[in-house]
Amino acid sequence: MERLEDMNSEIGEAIEEQPEVDPLAKAWGKRLAKAQKYWGPFFKRCKHNRKLVQNFNTQAEANSEDYVKYRANLILGMINVLLPTIYSRNPDLVVQPRQQQFKSTLFCKTLETILNRQLEDANLKLWGAEVVRAALICSYGAVKVLYQKDIHQDPEIINRLEDTQDNIRTLEQLITRIEDDQDRASKEAELEELKQVMRGLESKAEVVASEGLVIDRVMTDNLLIDPTCQNFDDYRNANWIAQMIFMTRDDVESRYKKKIRKATTFNYDGSAVDNQAQDLDKVSDDDQVLVYEIWDKRSQMVYTLCDGCDFWLRDPYPPPVNGRRFYPFFLLPFNKIDGCFVAPSLVDLSEKLQAEHNQIREKLVENRDFIVPGYIAGNDVKVKDVESFQKSGVGEITILKGVDSSELQKAFVPKQFPPIDPSLYDTSPIRMDIEQCVGLQDAARSSINKAKTATEAEIMNNSLSARISMFQDWTEEFLSELCQYAGQILLLELNEGAVERIMGAPQPVLDENGLPIQNPDGSLKFEKTYDWPQLSRDEVFEQINVKIRAGSTGKPNRIEEQEAWGRILPSLIQLAQLISQSAAQGMDYKPFEAMLTETLNRFDDRMDVKDFMPNVEALQTQAQQTQQAQVMPQNNPQFQ
Repeated sequence: MERLEDMNSEIGEAIEEQPEVDPLAKAWGKRLAKAQKYWGPFFKRCKHNRKLVQNFNTQAEANSEDYVKYRANLILGMINVLLPTIYSRNPDLVVQPRQQQFKSTLFCKTLETILNRQLEDANLKLWGAEVVRAALICSYGAVKVLYQKDIHQDPEIINRLEDTQDNIRTLEQLITRIEDDQDRASKEAELEELKQVMRGLESKAEVVASEGLVIDRVMTDNLLIDPTCQNFDDYRNANWIAQMIFMTRDDVESRYKKKIRKATTFNYDGSAVDNQAQDLDKVSDDDQVLVYEIWDKRSQMVYTLCDGCDFWLRDPYPPPVNGRRFYPFFLLPFNKIDGCFVAPSLVDLSEKLQAEHNQIREKLVENRDFIVPGYIAGNDVKVKDVESFQKSGVGEITILKGVDSSELQKAFVPKQFPPIDPSLYDTSPIRMDIEQCVGLQDAARSSINKAKTATEAEIMNNSLSARISMFQDWTEEFLSELCQYAGQILLLELNEGAVERIMGAPQPVLDENGLPIQNPDGSLKFEKTYDWPQLSRDEVFEQINVKIRAGSTGKPNRIEEQEAWGRILPSLIQLAQLISQSAAQGMDYKPFEAMLTETLNRFDDRMDVKDFMPNVEALQTQAQQTQQAQVMPQNNPQFQ
């Protein structure tokens, strides 16, 4: 779902019939029209690619053979194979401090937990998969990350406000009739007190029902980027980016409280209707119109404009909250070309190859249909003999009355056809071309179910992993940037109350008997469940770094992971024992700890070495107590 930045507080109640022309809005309308003309061919290509993958001819009858275009939809098959391999689960996040002096394990854990929770509630897995699919079909995919608050009015506070307003009006009328100065002064003081009460109630009238991250899917052809941006990675620094959202005329007028009679009308397929031929007196509330949400980096403002109108739907405003980067849009490509913003997608690379493959397959079917088994007979064979021959059953002896026994073999002669040349219908060169262009092996396309040898299996797996890992790397880079931005927003927006609702309130520290431990002043000792420091905007951008654990988004290979774990487990156990023995004997265990850390990092950087480390302090304390116990009998006279 694509949505506009929500700023309900700025939207009035009365509908403005004829807004005044705004020169800046008019200039932006011309700029957007030029950009639409520039991006138009690419946007048409995106729609074409979607139809190609869909493989439906919606203009044909649903039950006709022409409804499905291609006999074999190879492109859709490749997308369905690649998608779960590239992205099948939410990433594992790691929050790290950028500076050593700002090192709080509890804070990093808190931000990790909250960020994972917020991203899950925002359906990152769903929209992430959609972005990957769009990148495979349309060259790149896009999402929009926002922080929204759902604000509601408290009915009880509203009632109290209305009562207070009534009391103020009554008191104001009463004061005008009081002649005694002392009484008037008393009532004026009472009036001022009521006004103060009203101000306090007004501040509490609106309550936040819910708040958090929102991830919106943005269609590739609904994102208009400044045409002067020529390299893909430069979109982060583009002069402006505009999101295009199609809405009904009634929805726009109800939302923004402005009449848009001159707005351009669009068909459901996104094509514009000729407004010159349209009777403006007969516009429908259900007509589709196009709303632009323009993010202008140069002015650091957001503009809202309707196509065909020369005024703002909403007063320009700065973004309410954003991270270090200005744009809330995040783009994911799977191909890049230097000096070109758009690179060929998987569909672009495979379209002609799929068409050629299906053409060959169709010709083969036509050839097979032509080869219909049958017999040839002379014109001297009687019709009754032909019917008897056709109706004969299994084991039945058919007597042909018009055919002599000596001529029986010549009566019915099987039809002869030229043999089918397999080389003419060989599609293996096409599959090889797809392999070279797309980088998807036969093994991934399920053409090969099992490798012939272990060496072949290893080569296939390594080749496939190398090619797929490139897509995974780009996906993880895209997600890292998104999560970094989301973490910055959460640090700026969430207060401790919201954090505590997620992490839980601090818990009392218990002793060995399960009883609460008290501080020296008699108060209970609590253990913090979270750490949420109050950081300035600059500190938020400089102090934290959110990373994605490599390989955490792809489809896991459980069998391979289990086998690898079985191979490394004995080494981990041995290292843990060496650390325990060294610590218990008072020896230096640091080298073994370093070996354990390096082993875990090389095996899987998602693992925390602290989870595998023995309790060194407890072992050292126990060793000291044992030594003291051994020394005491020697120093005690009664044992001498």
